[in-house]
Amino acid sequence: MWNPAVTADSFRVAYNVMGSSTVLVKYVRSRNNLDINELLPATTYQWKVTAICAGSSIVSATEVFTTLNGPTDCGSTVVNTFTTNVTNSSAQLNWYGTRATSITIRYKKLGASSYTYKSLATNNTTAWGFNLSGLVSGTTYQWSVKTECGSVSSSYSSDNYFTTTSGCDVISGIAVSNVMSNRATVSWNPQSGVSYVVVKYAPATSSQWKYAYVRASAGQTIIRNLTPGVQYNIQLKSMCTYSNNSAYSAMERFTTGIARLGEATSELMINAYPNPADAQITYAFDAKKEGYFFIRVSDIAGRILLNDKKMASEGTNGGDIDLRMFTPGVYTLTITKGSEENHIRFEVNR
Repeated sequence: MWNPAVTADSFRVAYNVMGSSTVLVKYVRSRNNLDINELLPATTYQWKVTAICAGSSIVSATEVFTTLNGPTDCGSTVVNTFTTNVTNSSAQLNWYGTRATSITIRYKKLGASSYTYKSLATNNTTAWGFNLSGLVSGTTYQWSVKTECGSVSSSYSSDNYFTTTSGCDVISGIAVSNVMSNRATVSWNPQSGVSYVVVKYAPATSSQWKYAYVRASAGQTIIRNLTPGVQYNIQLKSMCTYSNNSAYSAMERFTTGIARLGEATSELMINAYPNPADAQITYAFDAKKEGYFFIRVSDIAGRILLNDKKMASEGTNGGDIDLRMFTPGVYTLTITKGSEENHIRFEVNR
């Protein structure tokens, strides 16, 4: 890390093992620090930074450091504290591994008069960090850590600072999988502080969104009753409280499959003939028991052209659909009975 007041187009960091002529170089832009991971333990290094601007450069004085030889000893003061994965209600506190009987973390809002303490029983194993939760959004915190080893207690480490994000965090890790002709699985990364996830989806050609509300901790949900062979848009947002919601995520897209003779995994097997059809098409399906069923015909854009409710008897059922008012093209016939639903695609050709 170097003086943040120094600005440049880029920085050249050169470092080498003390006494070695092999110099390694890394470049960074728009920041005043660099993490180097490929160092040797218990080894002394020297390094310097060159600030590079158009037509000129400035070289710093040479600095020296020595890497540690494994975890710090029991009762030692913790070193190299830093914070990662900061959300609106949590943060990952990290430090260089240290052996201890227990570790005490103290933290507070910046400017507060008193600390909150957390004690971690490590039982003489090596501890590297802790995920701190229950924080207030948009707030700066300071924290430090100390070790206990029997009756020996170290000093607290240097203070480290972080600021939680404001509002409700946008959902991340969104993926659509197991896409079939009438359903798909939507998944996301569960996040601390988020209570519910709102899933909205619609055919790409439509602005008529459908919504699903799911507990965020579930990590996934299945959206059903989709139209086969149609591209869908989908977005998610997080709900931390009723009035504290994130913005919607970036648009994701997926396309449902095409059912020729119905999905093989569905118990509601359907067929339709002739296919292609001209003025009329006949459909047939098997029902395990008597009950109402819904029949729906939609075009390739997902617009519903026919929606009817009928009674089915146990066994084979069927009927005819008048296609004389349908323009030539591809359509989807959907039959729903109870929790079962299946589709078949047909063509009007005349």
